[in-house]
Amino acid sequence: MGRKVLRPNYDKVAEWLYENMPPEIRGKVLQKLLGVDSLEEMVLKLAKTKEQQKQLLEFLQRNLEENPA
Repeated sequence: MGRKVLRPNYDKVAEWLYENMPPEIRGKVLQKLLGVDSLEEMVLKLAKTKEQQKQLLEFLQRNLEENPA
């Protein structure tokens, strides 16, 4: 009998962070949580398709412009 590996539901994690975390630290925490160094790496890890990657990157860039750290 093997061990069950729990994997995070990134959609739920991102949703919770967006709703409950102050904007000035949201991006940095997401990067640390996902173990990435840039928004582009974060998008590649979160998105499942090329279209999702494009939409998520545009959303994150727009959000950061509106709420700079």
